[in-house]
Amino acid sequence: MNSIENSVIDVKPLVFPKDVLARISPDLILQRYLSLNLRPSIRSFDEFRDISVSNIDDIENEFADNVLGTNILKCGKTIIITTITASIIKEENQDETFERYYEDISGVERRRNKVSEYGSVYPVVEIERGRGNAPPSDEEMNIGQKLHDNILHSGLISKKSLKVDYGVRITDLETNKSKIIYPEEDEINDVPILQLNHYQKNLKYVLHAKITVFSRTGPLFDLCWNSLTYALQNTKLPKAFIDEKAVSLKTIIRSRGKTTELRENFNIICDTNTRVPLQLNKENIAYASNYGIVDLDYDLIDTEYEEKNNDNDKKTVLLADINTESEEEYINSSISIITNKYGNLKNIIVLGGTSKISMEILKKSISLSKIRAHDLESKA
Repeated sequence: MNSIENSVIDVKPLVFPKDVLARISPDLILQRYLSLNLRPSIRSFDEFRDISVSNIDDIENEFADNVLGTNILKCGKTIIITTITASIIKEENQDETFERYYEDISGVERRRNKVSEYGSVYPVVEIERGRGNAPPSDEEMNIGQKLHDNILHSGLISKKSLKVDYGVRITDLETNKSKIIYPEEDEINDVPILQLNHYQKNLKYVLHAKITVFSRTGPLFDLCWNSLTYALQNTKLPKAFIDEKAVSLKTIIRSRGKTTELRENFNIICDTNTRVPLQLNKENIAYASNYGIVDLDYDLIDTEYEEKNNDNDKKTVLLADINTESEEEYINSSISIITNKYGNLKNIIVLGGTSKISMEILKKSISLSKIRAHDLESKA
């Protein structure tokens, strides 16, 4: 009994690595770093991660001809690969009554309907987590929807730039050589070209984007937006044409004693060797950035700060470019801004959370976004 009573139990404190502690108690590790005017990534409060941008020059697979624009964006450990493809659809003509109505509506309604003059992109976002062929997550679908809506309302892509002005492939019977004549060329008076005028305005390109994310850290919307913007800037649309034999093809259908003449549907052929750059509204090119707002909690900091724990001394800090697990898990007040280097805002989202977002913080975040946009534009 005496040996048991006199025994000493040696209790050693548990020491966790930084990455493990960030998962166990993200608020503790973040507050400790902020008290030293640093962040877990050893960046200053208003410092962004460096971004490197490149394109995929050679795509060697059976889908290479379908890829119209590419981008590889690297930001820290995160890598985002974006590819642009397109399809062609027939668009119905606007009703004349709607056009007359559009001329008579008020200026406010006209600005609201101005969005109908622009096109967008239909993105599919895939965050690699080793899930195999699992269905898309809520986060992936939400990012894709936000990308589509913001591209549309930013006015980046005009519908006129998506119009398909296709030509005709004509074969010379004497030389048996073929050539393609497009509407903008000098041989516009050729009969096959004239017969296409009725159909020219009905066809348009529809852009699709595949955005794949590897090794995600931090919020993804701003990185996906920037990668998509870079990819659109180097997108080239193929010229399209049909064969002259398909211009005047007609089919006669007889039903119940009546004869109806219908024009045969013809296949559009895309010339992958002849491409023209996608015309973007350059004044509407903008880049995204994100910010987190954190209130310093003196209860989680060293004891020398505990005496300052009162409402009047609470300090709020603005963190640019949220990253690391501790920042993403703990920060619930954030600002997301899409702007260009001149400060023309395209979108701003403010989530209040538990921190107070003052006017000074908003002004500082917009100012930092202008500087960030200027830097990102230089990498295009």
